[in-house]
Amino acid sequence: MEFPIEKKITLKAYVYGSIFTLSNRLQLLGDRRYKDLSLKQAFVLWNISLYDNLSFFYKYC
Repeated sequence: MEFPIEKKITLKAYVYGSIFTLSNRLQLLGDRRYKDLSLKQAFVLWNISLYDNLSFFYKYC
């Protein structure tokens, strides 16, 4: 099924905008949960805590 170019652009913009709206809402909820950290900082700390041995990291720094 083929759509006119105007509808394709409008649909792409709507999908793109919807994804960013959702990500902003999730960021806001996460920032409310952690008072001293942003959600991104908490996520980085959580990922770092998954590794017991960080020697692989220091090898590349």
